[in-house]
Amino acid sequence: MKSELVSNSLKVSCGRTELVFELSDNKPIYHYCLLVSEEGLESTLVKLKAYGFKIIPDGDDIIIHTKSWNSDSIYFYDADGNIAEVIYHRHFQIDDSIEDQTFIQLAEIGIVDTETDSVKQNIERILGESPYASTSNRFYDIGSPGAMFVVIDPRQKDTWFPSKIVPKIAPCSGVIHKDDILYEFNVQDIGQVPTLSIVRLE
Repeated sequence: MKSELVSNSLKVSCGRTELVFELSDNKPIYHYCLLVSEEGLESTLVKLKAYGFKIIPDGDDIIIHTKSWNSDSIYFYDADGNIAEVIYHRHFQIDDSIEDQTFIQLAEIGIVDTETDSVKQNIERILGESPYASTSNRFYDIGSPGAMFVVIDPRQKDTWFPSKIVPKIAPCSGVIHKDDILYEFNVQDIGQVPTLSIVRLE
């Protein structure tokens, strides 16, 4: 993983994707997740401890297994207090060109919105339905293993798992590359409902 400080932003290369943090006076809290290889999960845990990052366990479990996703995760707070995660998805097929990389790509972005059904419909137009197909509008996972949005309703879900942080709307934007087409998504905190929009880039 490589990082580059440019003006008021920090660019972090995560395998096939790039994550950009921009300086903000509001200091919103985000949830994001990076997809790693099976070996990368353990090596990342060693590095997180070595560099003093605070791990967020679930009870006594530092490596958290999710049966329905067939995945293992490690949650931690990054330097700005965001809820970061690294995840190993057994359902994700790693091709030969990236199999020796620890960090494969950005796997999840968390979105907070009271209109989760509308957000779900907007994202599914581009990414399709998740194979996990959550049926509760308090929490939706949309996309595919290793490439999804996680959408939660703050009125129904008190905290970001497995932390005690209360979810709040946090603006962000990005570009999705799907089937050789580029789409731009924007999450805004300006009283607009739903907060998320996705448009095709020409």
